[in-house]
Amino acid sequence: MVNIKLIYTAVLLMFVISCHTKNEQKHFLFDDTKVQKKTVKELYEYNLKELEKIMDSEHKKMNPKAIEPINFLTKISGHESSGDMTYYGVFNFSNEDLMYWKDWYTKNKDSLNYIYSSKDTLDY
Repeated sequence: MVNIKLIYTAVLLMFVISCHTKNEQKHFLFDDTKVQKKTVKELYEYNLKELEKIMDSEHKKMNPKAIEPINFLTKISGHESSGDMTYYGVFNFSNEDLMYWKDWYTKNKDSLNYIYSSKDTLDY
């Protein structure tokens, strides 16, 4: 009889602990308040810096790391890169494009203090 009570207590304890752990994981995974959200201003600055790094590197032409920054800067500023559109996106950009995006940022940075929310259903 003692063994049955001990087993029952152990099973009950494991059940309670597993439920508690499961709730913590769910809370962590799906609570978007824990995710640090960035403003458009911060993201614009970051993407400009990424393109400056690419411009200073040896691999300026057809650099796949440029796709996302070019796409973001185009969405926000409305200025499309002069690079060729490919199946994957625009890989390259000109110095004039970079200068335009910098000038646009200088003129509009005060209006970019809002949290970025992509309207693309494929972005997470």
